[in-house]
Amino acid sequence: MVAYQRLTDLPPVPDCRELSPLSADAERLFCAREAAQSGYLGDLTSAVDLVRAWPSNHPLQRDVQALLKDWSRALLKLANAEIEQSNLFGAVDIASRIPANSPVYEEAQEAIAAWQYQWQEGEAIYRAAQVALQQQNWDEATAQLRALGQLQNDYWRQQKVDALAQQILLEQEAWRVLQQARQLAAQPNPEQLGDALRLVQTMSPQSYAWRAGEAELNRWSQLLISYGMQQWEQGNLEAAIALVEPVPPDPNLAPEAYDFLQFSYAQRRAKVDIDFWKPTLAHLSGLLEAIATAQQIRPESPFYDQAQTSLVQWQAQVEDGLHLNLSDAIARVGGQAALDLAIAYAGQIETERPRRLQAQTLVAHWQQEIQRLEDRPILLQAQQLAGEGTIPSLQAAITQAQQISQGRALRIEAQTAIATWRKRIELIEDQPLLDEAIALAQSGRLSDAIRAAQRIASDRALYADAQGQIQAWQSSLRNQAIANDQPLLDEAYSLAARQWYSAAIDAASRIGPDRPLYGDAQAAIGQWRIERDALLQQWGAQPAQSSSAPAPSRSQASRSSDDDDYRDYYSPNRP
Repeated sequence: MVAYQRLTDLPPVPDCRELSPLSADAERLFCAREAAQSGYLGDLTSAVDLVRAWPSNHPLQRDVQALLKDWSRALLKLANAEIEQSNLFGAVDIASRIPANSPVYEEAQEAIAAWQYQWQEGEAIYRAAQVALQQQNWDEATAQLRALGQLQNDYWRQQKVDALAQQILLEQEAWRVLQQARQLAAQPNPEQLGDALRLVQTMSPQSYAWRAGEAELNRWSQLLISYGMQQWEQGNLEAAIALVEPVPPDPNLAPEAYDFLQFSYAQRRAKVDIDFWKPTLAHLSGLLEAIATAQQIRPESPFYDQAQTSLVQWQAQVEDGLHLNLSDAIARVGGQAALDLAIAYAGQIETERPRRLQAQTLVAHWQQEIQRLEDRPILLQAQQLAGEGTIPSLQAAITQAQQISQGRALRIEAQTAIATWRKRIELIEDQPLLDEAIALAQSGRLSDAIRAAQRIASDRALYADAQGQIQAWQSSLRNQAIANDQPLLDEAYSLAARQWYSAAIDAASRIGPDRPLYGDAQAAIGQWRIERDALLQQWGAQPAQSSSAPAPSRSQASRSSDDDDYRDYYSPNRP
């Protein structure tokens, strides 16, 4: 029974952490297979190395061949991934780990040969393209670009093709810029030399055009430095610094020229706006860089004395800037105590110091902050009073806000609030007047509506609204007057058409001078008088001074009372 149990029970799983060179091959193969399932390069290589030296008659060879095929496939997949990442040497190294007894060995060797051949071909094409770019042979470079795109390897067909295409464009632009710079520098003019140097510095230093123009760049720099030295010797320091500004720093220059370049660069970096109301880190950084640059000027340099004088000034500016930055940091803590401390600390900068103006500006700013802290409760209380929206509360808010005297930081804000509250009072007081006028107009009493709206004075908040309504109502009265007088004018035209000129004149004369159609009526009357006089002369009679006219019709006599309203508000005698 014991023997049967031993034969039928599964053997215990080996502990892979305790393997040794004396462990059975089956146990080692089991552990290698378990580790290779991770797919990591190290585990796969260890598994392959375990069975690489086993002879063909090994008892486990049948199982090994299947496993070795899977492991070799996994290694070849990792090698292809390296090729996709443009790592030829890594791919070849991984694929070379596939042993000769693996079923995938021949495939791996063919892949290695293909990779190496395509790599050599790609490198040859890329080198030919580089030669074409150096010679500015754009057609040849483009042809090599097309040849590179026909390779099967993704690295050369995609990545290197994109890189070469961008390089061709960069080189074309760089050679164009270099040619333009050469044209500018053809005339030995300092301004044009500076423009040429600025233009060349826009080129990529990695381009072949840059390498071709590097000697010219150095020659132009030397020439421009010589012009700057001449200006400096004549006492024109600002002009000298402006001339050498485009010159790039180059330690290979002559010592005096390099010192001059360093000194001019330090001057440019130190040019900070010390009149700005607050020192900034950019200002301090520029000063520190200027100090560091000026300290490199040799004692035997002709610029040494000026550099030392400037160093003293710049160091004083840095000290004051740090002093003011600390004061500003204290003020940012907030509160009146912090602001008082910041004011006292900034006030330590004496009158002759370079940043005295900045200190005074900051002190004035912090004093205003203190005023805001003091007056803000007054304004907040006024705003709370005004929140009720009644006339007494608004008047109380105005009285409260008027406690902020002129010259205080919140004076403008308080006056703005006061103006708003006064406008709200006027709205509350005058809105009933305007509402009354609108109600009268809606009931048809336009004249009364106009008189009601005219009670709103010109300096009141609703004056513009009232005037707009008045204009609309006056326009309505005018339209009504025209509608009422038009039949009378039409009747006069009808009488004149029958040559009853006197009757027509009398009819048109009934349109008073305060009516909209008065001008039309008077023009017609003048014409009819001429025609009437001409007709009387034709009959041999004297022109009549006046004549009777037919009695007005009932429609003329019964014009609406709106005519009286219109005459009332459009009369020349109206006050």
